[in-house]
Amino acid sequence: MPKHITWQCTAVGVDGASADAELDRMKSFEITKSNKMACTTCPDLDPHQMRYRLLKCCSQSCESASEFACSWRGKMVTCLKTDEISIYTVGEHTSEAPSPKKKKLTGSQKAFCRDLAEHHLRPMRIRSAMSRRFGTSLQDLPALSTVQNFVNYHARAHLGNNDRVDDVREWLHAHAYTREEGMTQPFTFGWDLDCEGKPIVGNGSDERPFIVGLSSKALVLRMMLPPGRFILHVDATYKLNYRDAWQVYITGGGFASTNNPAETFNALIKRDYTLRRRLKMGALLKELLNCCEDQSVNQRPFRIDVVPAASLVRRVSELVRGKLLGTNESAIIDTPSTGRMQVYSLLAKRIVVAPNKRSEIGIAVPAQMGANYARMEVEGQPSGGWIVDTYHRSCGCNYFYAFRVCIHVLFAVQSCDHLDSQGREVLVSRKKRKRGAPDNRTNNPGGRPALVGPALTF
Repeated sequence: MPKHITWQCTAVGVDGASADAELDRMKSFEITKSNKMACTTCPDLDPHQMRYRLLKCCSQSCESASEFACSWRGKMVTCLKTDEISIYTVGEHTSEAPSPKKKKLTGSQKAFCRDLAEHHLRPMRIRSAMSRRFGTSLQDLPALSTVQNFVNYHARAHLGNNDRVDDVREWLHAHAYTREEGMTQPFTFGWDLDCEGKPIVGNGSDERPFIVGLSSKALVLRMMLPPGRFILHVDATYKLNYRDAWQVYITGGGFASTNNPAETFNALIKRDYTLRRRLKMGALLKELLNCCEDQSVNQRPFRIDVVPAASLVRRVSELVRGKLLGTNESAIIDTPSTGRMQVYSLLAKRIVVAPNKRSEIGIAVPAQMGANYARMEVEGQPSGGWIVDTYHRSCGCNYFYAFRVCIHVLFAVQSCDHLDSQGREVLVSRKKRKRGAPDNRTNNPGGRPALVGPALTF
């Protein structure tokens, strides 16, 4: 029979905060055993489990006081249904001298770390948030390495943030396509299937490639477009050396920049789902599944055409107000009827801002842009200005070459048509301004009559 141990009750049926306070008053210890078993501490008759832990003294003062191990032992029992904790001790410490204790995470701090780890926050941010949450300075909290070890272990063991092939295969097969999914329910598929119709999952090597996909019926229906409307996204890397007879993929205007539709969608995944962290495959697949479900119910269209930013539209208004953007009146082709206009632009003067003597553009802040982008608007400009094709909405400046839209095109189109802030054509308003001056941007006589009288008076 096992030896009977007479445990002394230190705390019985207390909550987590009281148990942490009681453990802090004890000398340094380590957990030698931790497992689950049937609960025997609470009077609840329903079968449930409890966490059983055995504690052992690891104080340096007790270790240096005698060549024999300290006889102090502890036991901590936690009911997993009611979260009540009971602490028992037996034996005495070899030395009563206090010893410096290693800072450890308390139960409430561990629960806080688990909640934030589910959102893929970094351990450093979790530690800073823990300081604000519990009103404790960073010096009094456990070291960053302690938080990192706990968060990373919890993510690997309970959140699936690992690259285990068996776990990934089980998850992919559980979400495989069964033809019974709803319109917005995401599913997984593969390029090769096994005898049960489930995707074959490899380990990512050349012999066993890892090729799987995630989608939903709603997203698949959005792809039913003409071939000319498809997007081929290619990540390019600029090379500093030179090669001959290399194949070159030429992208359309506006799609070589970082604000094209494909790059914008990638930025959404990094900003809203992965939080710019390099997740393991197990956690990454779960976030991509959430992204598929959210995009399936999202009614916002995936824009393929270039849409001018609101800041660029405001920049046009500010430059026109400062007489830095306009048409060349002496130009021969400056007639809207020909579909070509000559638009000039000037660099705005920079003003010195105290106290660091830095300079900024002397226009409204929402209409400002970086010096390099502003230089692209005037670099290589002809003496009379840029020739803008209002029919095809094209310009010869470098900014248009990169972004497929520029201030010259917006100004030329606004001079000929009536557009809103998003570049969409609107109806002509014949209402006079408060000062009595009509809109001089157009000579179009269409729209409502200038004098609106009663019906049937003409």
